[in-house]
Amino acid sequence: MRIRQTAIALAALLAACTPLRPQVELATGVSLKDYNVFEVAPVVDASGYTLFPWPIEDSLRLRLVDQLEHNKLTVHTPDADSANPAGVLVLHGTLMSFRSGSYNLREPQTRIASRCVFVAYLVDKETGRQVGRIQSGEDEVYMPFQVLMQCARLVADEVARQHKG
Repeated sequence: MRIRQTAIALAALLAACTPLRPQVELATGVSLKDYNVFEVAPVVDASGYTLFPWPIEDSLRLRLVDQLEHNKLTVHTPDADSANPAGVLVLHGTLMSFRSGSYNLREPQTRIASRCVFVAYLVDKETGRQVGRIQSGEDEVYMPFQVLMQCARLVADEVARQHKG
């Protein structure tokens, strides 16, 4: 009986620490394979969390850009190549929610997970039409900043996965 309880607890712990694959919604007939340039617009913080000691929007935007480039995608700034918007997908990132957890090394049983939900709205630059959205969420006992960066990384990785199809 004790072994079974331990196995169930271990499975629950592993499930809680496994990042969920982002949710992807694309308009009918849309494929990210059709885009060859990705633009990351300034990120919006709609979380209502007031205790960030720095402009978190900039950090999230930079993480998106870095991860897209890491995945070998071409990234332009919003004003670059504005004369030819064909084949450009704009990511409008929004931090929808955030909760800062605590990480106490002395009392591991008191750890509270940090949580975030991050959404990227995908807009075709040529038409201005929203063609999809990708939402990631994290609920981890990491340092709060790591959780935020993980949310942005998961979105960028999913963009790359959808692009490579």
